[in-house]
Amino acid sequence: MINRISRVALVLLISGVGLCIPILGQDAETSSSRERNADKSQEQPVAVRLENPDGSNSRQTGTTGPSPAPQSSPAKVSLTPRQKLRYGLHEAFLTPGAYLGPAVNAYFTERFDVKALGKTGEDKFADGLSRFGRAFTTRATAELLGSGVYPALFKQNPIYQRSGKHGFTRRVVYGASRALITSGDNGESQPNFSRLLGNLTSSSLANLYERDTVERRDARGRVLKFNRRVGVSPTLQSFGISTALDALTYVVFDEFAVLRKLRKILKRP
Repeated sequence: MINRISRVALVLLISGVGLCIPILGQDAETSSSRERNADKSQEQPVAVRLENPDGSNSRQTGTTGPSPAPQSSPAKVSLTPRQKLRYGLHEAFLTPGAYLGPAVNAYFTERFDVKALGKTGEDKFADGLSRFGRAFTTRATAELLGSGVYPALFKQNPIYQRSGKHGFTRRVVYGASRALITSGDNGESQPNFSRLLGNLTSSSLANLYERDTVERRDARGRVLKFNRRVGVSPTLQSFGISTALDALTYVVFDEFAVLRKLRKILKRP
């Protein structure tokens, strides 16, 4: 058990430290570019909307600097690499799903695991805690990388942007597609490399500490059939399940905000 925990901690340490080094450099570069943009913005024209006596609106432009150039459209606000890393840490450790999801995973996995003869209730509870630890580590790695480190490296926005569309089907399609498509820091749509690679990396690292479960034993307790959780096929299967769950989460909890609406209903007198 100690060796397994040590390997998990080592993997998280190497992944976090090794991939976060470029983030500090990107953050410094972003800060300097913001300072340059702030200096330029002092000479940008200011648009003022006035109301004519007839009730119509007219748009006049005045300048705060010597240049009367027309106003450019405001740039989209994006997170800095450091803010993305903080968001990834929040999603990995500071949300209810960070603990509820692995707990449900551990329960059903242990529920269908055929135990060896002589296993006591305390042994089964310890096995469940071990399973929870593995599920928690896998999810935390996916969120830390997919919502923090990779978005900073690939310059993508890890925060879900609601569609603003009307119609149930259109909103469902949009929400589910966010598992595959996201917006970059430049505001353009692009493949969601951050989320996909985060899921694939965590599923691959899970092979270091996962273990197969038992599907069938004989009368003497000898294993007849394993449920494989380690290997290429289980890794790809875990990657597909994680991506599908991301799509479902985007639709239910982000696009339709079910929990937020439920809280409002419960708060009503």
